[in-house]
Amino acid sequence: MHPLFKDYEEEAAGASIGHAVEEALANSEFLIVMCSPNLAKSHWVNREIAWFKAHRDPANILALIVGGEPDASALPGREADGCFPRALTNLVNTAMEVMPEALDAPLAADARDSGDGKRRAKLKIAAALLGVGLDELVRRDDRRRARFRIAATTASLAIAAVMSVLAWSATVARNEALFQRNEAQDLTEFMLTDLRGRLDEVGRLDILETVGSRLMTSYDRQDLAALDADALGRRARVVLAVVALRQCNPAL
Repeated sequence: MHPLFKDYEEEAAGASIGHAVEEALANSEFLIVMCSPNLAKSHWVNREIAWFKAHRDPANILALIVGGEPDASALPGREADGCFPRALTNLVNTAMEVMPEALDAPLAADARDSGDGKRRAKLKIAAALLGVGLDELVRRDDRRRARFRIAATTASLAIAAVMSVLAWSATVARNEALFQRNEAQDLTEFMLTDLRGRLDEVGRLDILETVGSRLMTSYDRQDLAALDADALGRRARVVLAVVALRQCNPAL
């Protein structure tokens, strides 16, 4: 489907509008006319159609309705809504003059919602350009869209699976952190109660001071702002216990 010349975007690159368009038309197999009321009145559009009819195969002119009415002439008072350029619906002589003799209304793809719709209109144009049947192209496009939906669904499921694994990992990590915190809290309570009493009985408060120092080191690595009231209370008790041990036994 390439190269594709779009005159509104590319004609300014030529030495003149007429020369650029005529050169593009001479090198084009098809001419696609976007039909609307404004376009139907365009001198340049009618000139392009007349040139193509005079120098190329008129059967390769494809009409695509984007606005207006294709049969406006049959609607009283709606003539201005006609979307087909006069050069498209009338005979054109070799001098590129539009003749009074009218032709049958051209077959056109209708991109309006009341017509074929954008997707089917695009497929009609593509079928004509590719020289294949519309039904075949519709089935081909349906298969392509189905593959895209399958790929999108697969990607979504893969992302959901990854997110589920990440969420599970985060939950496991959180539970492990809670377990470790609870273990540390239980150890702190044990040091401040049972362990202190037992070591006091055997006169080995130096061991208690060592354990307290290790706990203080652990607390120092934590963010105090992230500790709850219970954890802050235990930390304060550890600090007081260590200070009291050192005051009672300067040798520590």
